[in-house]
Order: sequence, then structure tokens, then C-alpha cells
Amino acid sequence: MSGSVYVDRNGDHVREADEPGLGGVVVMLDRGASAVTRADGTFQLDAASSGEQVWARVPDGYRPGPVWQQVARDGAAIELGVVPVAHPEDAAAAVTFVVAADSHTPIAGSDAWDGGDLADAIDQATSLPEPPRFFTIVGDVSNGALLGQYQRVEQALSTVDVPWVPVAGNHDWFDGGVEYGRQFGPANYSFDVGSTHVVVWDTNMSADDQVAFVGADLARVPLAMTVVALGHASPDDDVADRFAALGVDYMFTGHWHANRRVARRGLVEWGTQTFVMGGIDQSPAAYRVVTIDSAGAATVDTRERLVQPHLALSSPSAASCVDPRGATILVAAALDASEPTVTARVDCGPEVALVAGGGWAFRGDLGELAPGAHQLELRARSPAASGRELVDDETIEVCDAPVTRPAAGASWPQLGGDATHSAGAPVAAAPPLVQAWATSIGGAVALGTPLIVSAHDQPAAGDLAIVVQTDRARGDTGGVVALDLATGAIRWRATTPFPATGAALYLPADAPADGLVIAALGDGELRAYAVADGEPRWTASVATALSTLASSQWAAPTVADGVVYAGVPGRVAAFDAATGAPRWQRDLSPDNPWLGSLASPAIGGGVAITAESRVSGVSAWDVATGAPVWSATASYAQAVNATPVIAGGTLVLADVSGDVSALDAATGQLAWSRALTPGGFDWGYSITAAPVVVGTRVIVPTQWDDLVALDLATGNELWRAQAPAGPLEFAHYRSAQAGFAASPLASGDVVWIGRPDGTLAALDVADGHERWSIALGAPIVSAPAPIDGGLVVAGYDGVVRALVPVGATGEPRPAIAPAACPPIATADAALLDAAPATGGGGCDASGGGSLSGVSLLTLLALARAARTRRAPARRRCGSRAARCAGSRSAT
Repeated sequence: MSGSVYVDRNGDHVREADEPGLGGVVVMLDRGASAVTRADGTFQLDAASSGEQVWARVPDGYRPGPVWQQVARDGAAIELGVVPVAHPEDAAAAVTFVVAADSHTPIAGSDAWDGGDLADAIDQATSLPEPPRFFTIVGDVSNGALLGQYQRVEQALSTVDVPWVPVAGNHDWFDGGVEYGRQFGPANYSFDVGSTHVVVWDTNMSADDQVAFVGADLARVPLAMTVVALGHASPDDDVADRFAALGVDYMFTGHWHANRRVARRGLVEWGTQTFVMGGIDQSPAAYRVVTIDSAGAATVDTRERLVQPHLALSSPSAASCVDPRGATILVAAALDASEPTVTARVDCGPEVALVAGGGWAFRGDLGELAPGAHQLELRARSPAASGRELVDDETIEVCDAPVTRPAAGASWPQLGGDATHSAGAPVAAAPPLVQAWATSIGGAVALGTPLIVSAHDQPAAGDLAIVVQTDRARGDTGGVVALDLATGAIRWRATTPFPATGAALYLPADAPADGLVIAALGDGELRAYAVADGEPRWTASVATALSTLASSQWAAPTVADGVVYAGVPGRVAAFDAATGAPRWQRDLSPDNPWLGSLASPAIGGGVAITAESRVSGVSAWDVATGAPVWSATASYAQAVNATPVIAGGTLVLADVSGDVSALDAATGQLAWSRALTPGGFDWGYSITAAPVVVGTRVIVPTQWDDLVALDLATGNELWRAQAPAGPLEFAHYRSAQAGFAASPLASGDVVWIGRPDGTLAALDVADGHERWSIALGAPIVSAPAPIDGGLVVAGYDGVVRALVPVGATGEPRPAIAPAACPPIATADAALLDAAPATGGGGCDASGGGSLSGVSLLTLLALARAARTRRAPARRRCGSRAARCAGSRSAT
């Protein structure tokens, strides 16, 4: 078989007379024979049969991706055209690309999973100040390998001009890869970009075939190049070890529907969560922005796929007032893949740039302001060509007197207050509450709950609030942060080498100076730090000698009676909380080398109840010896992702299909089971956060719209409260779904719950009606923690705040609306003048059209987009009118 590689100057895939051959290009027949083109671009290969695919390794300076042609029956010559990059100066040594995973695109309207807005997601992900060198979805591009699904993907890709790098997943292989191959070409190929070599490999092959292809490909790659491997499923240890020996430096995978960082021997792997729907690990839909510099170092960031762009004031919060001696403003902003520029101006003064504080948080100092009302105008702009911009007008109040400092009262050592996870707040927190302080800790706070240390239990430490920063970017910059409860000042920080998934406190009554914070890391480690100063005390591992794939730790540990309990998909273990010495361990059979569980162990009645993986069911172990007591493998006990709760001898379980069940904690005997999420199924993960028990009621947060109250004795439904939608997508196999990703807190006759739109709500236990709510600026994915008469609440933007009863802070003056400021000119006036007066595509609270502030924002975005190469951003109003309403106006 003969052929040639040529420079396709006009990108039309047809060779013209002025398009020369290109020498020195590696050409491969599927994953077998290879050759290098001669100076004139020609090559020869021995083809076994027609239908095989020939591909060219695209060299640097040309558009990355598969360049391929199928061998014809008549033996016609192969011509492979590589397209030069539009701007040769872009072919630099530093390489930036975007990694998404598991879009699971269906045919529109064919299933309960509608696929979401893939075009909008791709547009957001590629909106960087400088366009990325390529965009990839690392497998499960389709939901079922059907032509219509791939056509929908192609249509979504047509709106951007960034090179597309497809990767085959198991869902793309339902037909053996036939349709995938027709649409996208070879499942194994490679290309060079800058000083980086990228190899795409098919994880549907056998382990030996995977290694054979990567070895054959890298045999023709200079040793000095940095090697990035893109595949779908995370390989087993043997394959990963052999990849590292062959020269792979970094690996990007999907398949787990979870955000992961995995240290292999000789390379680092990053697993990316789902692109359009929420992840199994309660992470929102997201993607990674990766830069490989000329020295081969990788910078890895994670950006959330936004249901809608977001700009909101985090602090000062509504219904609170600012200390007259000066205060910090904190703003939550996210528009697309780019870090936005965020500015503020007070009382029509000059725009002042806010400083990025990590995650969504941006910070600025107000300085001293006179008591009373002041206008605050916020603006967020994307530096990308998309031209996205949001404006938010706020009125803030300055107090007459300084704020009063909050106090801890009792300690709150873990989710639910104790090892049963069912304890309510020791002192009722009754609305309304006002903010005492707010602090940005530098990254997202998700899962679990803040921990509260009382000076009564730890005199040397004083009152502290302790939170886990969940680093879902590079994975090695998060950890544990302790804040002074009185002031919000950061007292200490412990950075962990792997993402911290949660923590619990060990506060020994007989040694009050020896309190520990025990954090669980994603690689199976437990790390203990001194409560007083964050100094490391001990390290232990739940996963010693287990395979990497059976070692993932997703849940916080649980501490009871001086013992810490933890688990990974392959093992349950108990350790001495003071020293980290092993007490007992039980290997699970079979160990599940894949999906772990967010469920922390629940301890009560002499047993430790665990759910470690998707297939292990629920088991009870003797707390002293680890001997098995009982196990449940029925459907209601499978894929339990929410932490179990023990209340008065009753065990409450919530599984991923949306079923809630009550069992006898001592015997495992089922009392009742109720389905809460209509249409729920075993991959739906419609309940992921722990329920709470309030007296005779079980309050269950679901990812599919509702907070549901059940009778603890019978399982009868008592009431439902719906969540307003927020800017992020947390639900699995659902798009644009409102739901609760955080656990509630029981406090007297009130249930406190954080919502995905950034509001904290107080609901009546009796009937679920809303007594009060406060907007905190960003989605809340972590349960509130109780303090003396108030709460500590952490937002997804990384802002931690203390809320205290009204009267504990200085009283604001009566609200006086400040004079309106003239707008900052940013738009093309002629385009605005041409806008229709009504029906402008915006939406009001009732869902109808109007030329509102929102529609003006849309026109501004369209005006800017019209002057760029990108397709204009499209605004869509969701099915819920509440999405378009709110206390703040976007103008």
C-alpha cells in the first residue's frame, strides 16, 4: 500500500497542486506496521486487508487530532492531509489543552437522560484567553454507540474552532467500535504538540494489546519529549507500571465519573468527572484545563461546567451589616474556563480590581465607611473571546457598632455530631441569623461538615472551626484548615499530598491537650494533626498492599471511643485514634477495584456499619474485633453512597436508586423501604448526602429536586420541599436538575439546609415550610455545623462564615436606598438602540419575555460575540421560573 502525507493548506481535505508532501511523519496501519514518510511525503506499508485504517502522527505546527483514511478494496493510494495551525506563533513549547470526560451523549428525547447542552459546555470549556491547542473527551462520548448520538456530538463541536481529539470509551464500544470508527477514525493514534507527545490509547483492548500499542508508538518518540496518555478507563497497576517504564509521564482518564488524582509508580494520573452531568462523588459537572510547560511540568486546574454564569456577593451577606472599622468584601464569580476579572465600586466611585483568592472567591477591602446604606456594584468579565460579562448591584449596610464574636458552645466532631451521625445541634439555632465574619480559605469546600472545637474540650486550642479544602484540580494543594471561631482568622493549615475527602475529631476527655484532626485522603491514607497547631502526629493507611484501583477513599473517617474507623473498596479497618496503630482490618471479598462510596462508617450498639463500594452491600462489624456481625446485599443495601444514620437502634440507609430503608441496627432486619425519587435507578445516584433524624422524622436530601420528610417508624412520607436550581449540575444522569448535595442539620424544631443556589434555609420540622433563608453567594455542598446559638457554613466558593443570632452584632441603620450610579459603558450603543422593546429573549419570574436587566445582559454578550470568531453565547431559560428570579438584579 502506498500513500503520502501532505500539507493541507486550505483544510479542505483535497490535495491541491500547491500543497507539498511532508517528510519525516510517522504513519501507522491501525496499531501494527509503521513507516516514516520520505522527504516528498510518500510512504509504503503492507496492508493485511481492506477496511484497516491508516493514520498519520500529526507533527507540531499542525492541528492535533486523528488524520486517517481507510484502506480501499482497489488499493487506491492513501492521501493524509495535515492542516497548519492558523497562527504559527501558537506552536509554542508550552501546551494548554482541555480534558473532559463521559459526556454520554444520547439522541435527544430518547431517554430520561437528555444529554444536557453539550454545545454550551464545549463553548465554556474552550473559552480561554488564548484558545487551547486541543479539546478532548476521554471516552464515553456517546451513551450507546449510535449514529444519531455521534451526529449530536459533531453538531455541538461545530460551534467552536478548537481541534477535537476523540477517545473511545466502553459506551462507544457497544457495537465493537464500528460506528465510532466510521465517525472518528482509529481508537489508537498519537500526535505532537510543542515539546509534548500525546498518545491516545483504546482501553477496550486487552492489557497486553494496550501496552504493545503504546510501546510501538513511543519507540519513535524522542526521549526528551514529555509524554501524555489519554485513555478512558483507569488501567490496572501492571499496565500503568509498564506505561511508566515506556516513558509515559502523565495520564488522563475518565470512566469513574469522579474526580481523582492517582500516583502511579513513575507517573501521575488524573481522572476527570463527568462533563455535563454531576459526578458519582458529588462533584459537579466539570473539566480540566492542563498546561505542560517546556520543562515538562504540568499545571492542572478544574473548572466547573456552569448551568449559568455566576456572580454574587458572598460577604457581607444579606441581612448582615459591615463593621464600621472596615471590612473585606468577598465575591463569588465564574463565567467559563477563564479566570474572570472581577471589580467593585462603592457609591459610584472608581472600579477597583478584586484579588483572586482561589476557586470562585475574589477579595477586596472596603476600608472605613460611614454607618448606613452604601451601593456596591460588582462586575465580572471573561478575558476569553466569548465576551461573557455579568453585573450585580447590591446595597450593603454599615453597623453603628463592632460585631460581637461568636463562641463554640459544644464541640461538633463529625457529620451528625457523633459516631451515629444522628445527634442534633446541642443548642438550637433559631432564625434569623446574621454574619459575624467570613473567610476565604483558597479553594472549594464540599462534602461533610465543618468541625467545631470547643475551648471547654481543648483549652490550648480555644474555639476553632475546622474545614477540609477539597482540591479537585491538581489534587495536592488542599487539606485541612483551622479558623479562629471568634474572628475567622486562619490559625493553621495542613496541606495534603492527595485530595482530602473529609475529617473527624478525636478529643480525649482525659488528655485535653492531645486533640487530633484525622483526615482521610483519596489514596487511602489517614493523617492526624494536632488540633491546637496543625502539627502532624501520625499517618496510617487503610489500603496497604491493596491494588491502586481498590484503594480509593471517598468518605470521611468516623471516631468513636478512641478508635477511628475508615474504609476503601477493598478493606474496612480500625485504628487507635491517639496513635494510628492498627486495631483490626477486614479485607472485602471480592474487593471492588472501582467505585467507592461517600458513606462514612456509622457506630452504635457495639457495631460499625459500613458501605465501602458500589457492590459490597452494607455490613456490620464488631467494633472491638472486626468480626462480621451481619451483612445485607439486597437491592436497598447496594450502592449506598449516603452516610448511614443510627437513631435509637434503627439504621437508616439511602441508596443510589433513591430508596430509603430502615433496618434493625443490631440484626440487619428490614423494617421498611420507600422510593423517594420517581424514575430513580441504580446508576442514578439520586441520594448522595446523609439524612438527618429529628425526633420521629427522617429528613432526606435528594439530588432530584426534593428534601423529603419520612416517619421514622413507618416510612410514610410527611412532606417535601423543593430546591431552587443553582449554577452547577450535581445530579447524575440528569441535567438542569435542582437538588440537595449537602446534608441537613437538625436544630430544635428547625432543619437547616444549604441549597445549590447558594441560599441557606431554615425549614419547619413539622411541615417543611420555609421560616427564613439567607443568600450566601455560592452553592452550599457541605452541612452546616452548630455553634452557640448559631452556625458555621462553608460555601463551594471556599468562603467559610459564622452566623450568629440577631442582636449579637451591631444593628444596621434603617435601609436607605443610595442614589443610582451612572453605568460603566461597555456596550455598542447602536446595537442596544436596535434592540426590541419587548420579547428580547430574557425571562422574568413568570418565565415570560421582557427587556429586563437579564435580556440587556444577553444583548451585551451577543454584541461582543458578534465581533469575535466564536459563535455567540446562547441564553436559555430553564423550566423553572425561579431560575430567572432572585433578590439581585443582573443588568
